[in-house]
Amino acid sequence: MKKIVLTLMLLMVSLVSAQAKPSGAMTKMDICNADAGQRSGVEKRAFMKQCLTEKKAAQRQRVKECATEAATKKSTERRNFLRECRLK
Repeated sequence: MKKIVLTLMLLMVSLVSAQAKPSGAMTKMDICNADAGQRSGVEKRAFMKQCLTEKKAAQRQRVKECATEAATKKSTERRNFLRECRLK
């Protein structure tokens, strides 16, 4: 019985911690939604589509730039550089 209760408690804690961190997509959605302001209906959908597309394109460009810069680095140095570069 104690094992079941302990397992359930651990499961609940892991679910709460997983929900606490917004994903990258949710963060982008929140930013675009805030920028949408008072728009509604078709106008808001069009704005959100454009906003999210621009954010994806900017992210892709950033990844390309990081990969280009990292090409000259080796192994661990490259991995650490990519981690830091993508976080900026």
